[in-house]
Amino acid sequence: MKKVILAVIALTVSALTMSVSASVLHDRDDVQEDRNVKNFHKVVVEGGYDVHYLQGNTVSVRLVGDKKEINRVLVSSDGATLKISRNKRTSGLFSFKDDDLDIYITSPDLTSVIVKGSGDFKSQGKIDSDNLSLTVLGSGDISLYNVICDNLYAKMSGSGDVEIKQLRCSGAKYELVGSGDISVRQSNVRATDISLKGSGEFKGYLKDCGKVKCNLVGSGDIRLSGTAVSWEQTKLGTGTINTTQLRVNR
Repeated sequence: MKKVILAVIALTVSALTMSVSASVLHDRDDVQEDRNVKNFHKVVVEGGYDVHYLQGNTVSVRLVGDKKEINRVLVSSDGATLKISRNKRTSGLFSFKDDDLDIYITSPDLTSVIVKGSGDFKSQGKIDSDNLSLTVLGSGDISLYNVICDNLYAKMSGSGDVEIKQLRCSGAKYELVGSGDISVRQSNVRATDISLKGSGEFKGYLKDCGKVKCNLVGSGDIRLSGTAVSWEQTKLGTGTINTTQLRVNR
């Protein structure tokens, strides 16, 4: 008898799940919508949105995806900072589909990116700026293809990732707190400062770089390769600083 009851319950749950899934698929309506905003050079992303950035001559914001999700997105700019967040008053019981839309933004300059939560900020083009600050708070990601700037500051606090595939700048400072990862390939950087606290991992390929300083507290891992003029380290805990692939040219 118990087996029969369990079977009935299982079938009922399955039917309800299929009904909800079918309803979600039936209600899905992919559209695109442009939002008019003031100029911005800073971006704050709150929530699980995928944001794609392109540096260009104009300012634009375009949302592509499910119509209901687009209606739940708040986009505003005060003339300096573009904020992307969810309108909590329009969030329903099944409003979990942040990944059902993509947000494409452009601006002439970019000086700061802050990702709060599980969102992603991506750029496949070149970003040329005087100073650039990158911050991830939570499990989100920042992924940049090509960055040219005077000074870079990157902070990862949580379990997310920061990745820069090509970086050229005068000074770079990295701060990692928690279990996240930072990965960077940089060239001709005169001064590099790396701080890791926790169980995270920092991977850096350095090409013709200057002075490198590493500070590790905890069980994390710092791996450096390439060439630099000098490097120094301080370590407290069970973590490792691996420089076997780093050549120092004094």
